[in-house]
Amino acid sequence: LAYFPALGTPQGSRVRVLHGSVEVTSGKTLESVGVIDKATLTLVIEPPKWCVLTASDDNTARIWNATSGLCLHTLAVDSSRVSSVAFAPHGKLALIASYCGTAKMWSVVSGKRLHTLEGHRGEIKSASFSHDSTLALTSSADCTAKIWKVGSVACLHTLAGHGRPVNSAAFSPGSTLTITASDDGMARIWSAMSGECLHVLEGHGRMVNTASFSFDGALALTASIDCSAKIWIVTSGECLYTLAGHSKPVFSAAFSPDGALALTTSSDYTAKIWSVASGECLYTLAGHGKLVFSAA
Repeated sequence: LAYFPALGTPQGSRVRVLHGSVEVTSGKTLESVGVIDKATLTLVIEPPKWCVLTASDDNTARIWNATSGLCLHTLAVDSSRVSSVAFAPHGKLALIASYCGTAKMWSVVSGKRLHTLEGHRGEIKSASFSHDSTLALTSSADCTAKIWKVGSVACLHTLAGHGRPVNSAAFSPGSTLTITASDDGMARIWSAMSGECLHVLEGHGRMVNTASFSFDGALALTASIDCSAKIWIVTSGECLYTLAGHSKPVFSAAFSPDGALALTTSSDYTAKIWSVASGECLYTLAGHGKLVFSAA
């Protein structure tokens, strides 16, 4: 779900007519707002304030008006299933990644394809934008992640070093770092500016499913099928705490917005809430009858 304050799409949008700073509203005439012959009028198209982006096995992604439920655009991704989708924080672009190894940039306003990002040699597992909307990040089964310049097809850096598929990749809040998680049992922290690997986060016994930064960028959190999650110090790459308590693989892990809590999900049918300050498990959320693969 994303908030769009900027330019919009015609379908489901509000259309306004302005003469200078005066809006021509219902009940007003052009004469009443000072419009004379050959005067200049401004047409403003405002998009829905909230939109939703969905991905499907039917080889499409769709952009929806969250207020009306209308489908604004259907984004067809050729003959490959969609693996990951993301809105740019500024709300003007959508990134659609597919199992065929390409990611495509689309205009949210027009629903038109702008660029195709090519270079991965395997399916793309995740796609995201930097917080300033100037960079894009993809991770792939080809054991790499790539940083792309938004507005072009230029790959700025290929983050190579993992020995197995890269399951997820994310930018730090300041967009200066990225973190990757891999089937090789490690996560890595990289410079988004140079593409250099700064830290290798070793300690998980088996594949790492996800990796993310805390909202202040000071800590990182990884989830692994070794039944644990780990909290790491970003500047040093040291493990601060191992969150042990799940009896089966941990699928996902996320920080709370204030960074005080961590949330994990597992195939042991539970989710757990942890104290980031102590690494202690505060609550076990039990009740599901099958694996819990995601929580927020």
